[in-house]
Amino acid sequence: MRINSHWLLVAILMLAAMLRLAHAGTESLWFDEAFAVTAARMDAMSILRGEAEPVLPPFYFLTLHVWQRAADESEVAVRALSALCSLLALAVAFRLAARLFGRRAGLWTAGLMAISPFQVYYAQEARPYALCVLLSGGVLWAFLEIVMFSTTTTKDTKYTKTFVSFVVKNKQGVLMWAGYVVLAVLGLYTHYFFGLMLAGIHLWAAIYRRRWAFWRRLLIGDGCAALLFLPHLNTALSRTQTVTGSFWIERPSVLAILKTFDFLFFAGTTPTWLVPLALFGTLGLTAVVGFDLARFYRRDRSRTPGIALVLSVIALPIVVAFVLSQVGGSIYLDRSFALLSPAYLVLLAVGLAVRPRRSPSLALAAMLGVIAVVSLAHFYFWPDVAKPRFREAGRFLAEHAGSDDVLLNLHDSTYFSLRYYAPQVESYVLENNRPWLLPEAWPRFGVRVTADWIAALPAGTRLWVAVEPRLYDGQQQEIMAGLEEDWQWLERFAALGIRLCLFQKPTETQ
Repeated sequence: MRINSHWLLVAILMLAAMLRLAHAGTESLWFDEAFAVTAARMDAMSILRGEAEPVLPPFYFLTLHVWQRAADESEVAVRALSALCSLLALAVAFRLAARLFGRRAGLWTAGLMAISPFQVYYAQEARPYALCVLLSGGVLWAFLEIVMFSTTTTKDTKYTKTFVSFVVKNKQGVLMWAGYVVLAVLGLYTHYFFGLMLAGIHLWAAIYRRRWAFWRRLLIGDGCAALLFLPHLNTALSRTQTVTGSFWIERPSVLAILKTFDFLFFAGTTPTWLVPLALFGTLGLTAVVGFDLARFYRRDRSRTPGIALVLSVIALPIVVAFVLSQVGGSIYLDRSFALLSPAYLVLLAVGLAVRPRRSPSLALAAMLGVIAVVSLAHFYFWPDVAKPRFREAGRFLAEHAGSDDVLLNLHDSTYFSLRYYAPQVESYVLENNRPWLLPEAWPRFGVRVTADWIAALPAGTRLWVAVEPRLYDGQQQEIMAGLEEDWQWLERFAALGIRLCLFQKPTETQ
């Protein structure tokens, strides 16, 4: 019995919605998410000036600012923005693949987007990566529509005397270019890696669209995008210098490129014992799909430009980021390539849609599907050590802290989350050798103190100390040892990834 493709797409969307909404409120907000919520509380102009986030561009935080005002700041509410972006990205990716390679490829793309643990993981994080996926798919779709529209136009439309008359006569083409420019600018204001993706699009245009009429419009669009991004350019250059100069990203090896493809499907959700098989499956399927496509389009060269566009968008950002990371400070971070995931899944989907009868691609895809189910179950039901139980710690703190109690975070990794869950407690953070937040951002968000601050506290002070064990270094151990020796230990709380200890400074009579 043949299944109607419309109903199949509806079923895929419903499955995707369930996977993205289930579990959305289970995990506590960890550092990055709690920081995003805190940053989005700033006024819109401060966010646009780049004062909310010291590394990333402002568009996501501005969007979250509006979203929080319309909804609220609960875990589910702030993550729902990413879930919505992820669902819209699925629809855009379906349309992109269907426009390029037919409805069957579109359905394969939608199916892969629906069950990909990468897509589900970032659909449940209050971070900009789901928005990056949506915008990158939108940019590709808009550019594709422009290319297809230009190929159906038999002759170049001459410029008329006035701008208004030109727009009226070329309404459809102007709207397409405007959509491309707007999406490209929003992408650049969401993540700087969009510049690498746009470079991939231009590389493809240099090979397959050499007509001056097309490049004239492309350069005009580039000029408009540059003008719209110009107010943020100085900030972007400064932040790039900061990241390449003194940031925590490790320099990648050649194997990191292979691991990136696995990450773009699984996002590190795979149980440890399944990681080798998942890596083999993603790399094996990618290789087989590449071989099948090369063989298929050798016979039908009309589809070659579409495949080349997808490959250019995937390959150029990865290669450029890798090379730059070797010659300077590293910028190679797997999750920064989130904007490549629609193109990558489209590539896999096309290979599955046109596979020859004896190709092993379907078997490899089935294996990845099984691993994806296991990985999602692992994600839903197994605690993530990178996301401590801040909710439970915050509730305990709120119930047991007195009005004059003070909270000291031994690392900034606990600061924003505990402020989110226990905002009534006065909070400080100890200066660390390797903080997560850049030092220049701290004056806008909280108070940092040194070890001398603890000694200067008056007698009788009740001091809560927050510790994240996986980041417990020598400096923090020294502070804790001093408190345990000189102060009175009153209470403690422990949950996954987080510990709270209550000390009281002895009075003279004690």
